Amino acid sequence: METQEAFASLLKTANAELEKVQQDGSVYFARGDIAHVREAADRVEKIKRLISSLEQIQAEWTSLLPDTPPLREPQVDHSPVPPSNIKTDVQPKSTPRTQYTRTPTGIRTNQTQFEIPILQILVEMGGKGRVQNILDRLEKKMDAVLNDTDRQLLQSRGEVRWRNTVSWARVTLLHSGYLSSTSPQGMWGITPEGRRYLE
Repeated sequence: METQEAFASLLKTANAELEKVQQDGSVYFARGDIAHVREAADRVEKIKRLISSLEQIQAEWTSLLPDTPPLREPQVDHSPVPPSNIKTDVQPKSTPRTQYTRTPTGIRTNQTQFEIPILQILVEMGGKGRVQNILDRLEKKMDAVLNDTDRQLLQSRGEVRWRNTVSWARVTLLHSGYLSSTSPQGMWGITPEGRRYLE
């Protein structure tokens, strides 16, 4: 396994675990099980720190020791030569398959990069605001950070990728107690804990 493949595998596993813990936290939150919500939020923070560390190590490794293709000995074809009266230029029929793959880590903007700007925008808006207004301000604030991958439309959801990532950032902020869980639908509000977190 190449080094970059190993990093990609580690990051994929860590991100999958992060999503699982976030989903578990959502279930606990819906049940009103605050103790488990806090445990899930703590675990989310630990996994995020691990992912950040892995990404740093990967960047350092890439800058110091970029992967080079391994040297391989030439392969000798030992298959028998077909008789001259048999056509060998017939290509097998193949049906192209549509494959959906997860966006590799590091290509889209990580949800953690949205968390502080969301809280800052809510403070600027007086502590609460309509989701659409928050997203409009967030898009302007993050314009230099958002890349082409972030701006792609997700076929499965019909929404722009960065907005989907912001939804996950919101879940994390809710679980951390930085956003109010009692805000009316379509509104987000910052909590006193969220304000203290920004200080």
